[in-house]
Amino acid sequence: RDALWPGDIVCRDSGGKAIMWATSTEESKTLWNHDAIFIPWQGHLGIGDALMDAGCQLTDPFEWESGCLHRGYKLIILRPAGATREQGEAAALAWMDEVHGRRYDRVALYRLALKKLFGDWIHGQVGSPERFFCSEGVAAVWKKQLPESPWRPATENETPGTTCLSWRNGQLVEPPDVFTDFGQQFRIRA
Repeated sequence: RDALWPGDIVCRDSGGKAIMWATSTEESKTLWNHDAIFIPWQGHLGIGDALMDAGCQLTDPFEWESGCLHRGYKLIILRPAGATREQGEAAALAWMDEVHGRRYDRVALYRLALKKLFGDWIHGQVGSPERFFCSEGVAAVWKKQLPESPWRPATENETPGTTCLSWRNGQLVEPPDVFTDFGQQFRIRA
């Protein structure tokens, strides 16, 4: 875990693709269905997590590790290309200040699904500015730390699909050595 920084983005494939199909574009062909962010917490890194039933909360990484061991979860760790540790720390603090404790934005997911089905007739942010879904909160805090958003093409409605596309395009990169030899079996691969 020493290779992980606050602000690193942790993406998970837990097998639930229905919502992500509705909110991602065909060209992104997303490999995961959830984005979260590492946050300094109780002397180690916790996960800043936006969950549909619980809202924006801190989750112990052992819950995600248990999901890998017992439910077949796969993970990938990303950070914006060229980002510094200080920018990651600032993104993590911003997540705690601006996202933590907020309610989950279900309306945004439904509107993103409608946009996929009927075209881009909703301009700007599709959900409530007072609520967040998983990728939205992560992207919002990182975009404030960098001169240019790593989520491209530019959008106000980031999803795991746009995170995946930005990884494929090189704007988000995998930090070296974040997985142990044992952990490599749980790593999402292209």
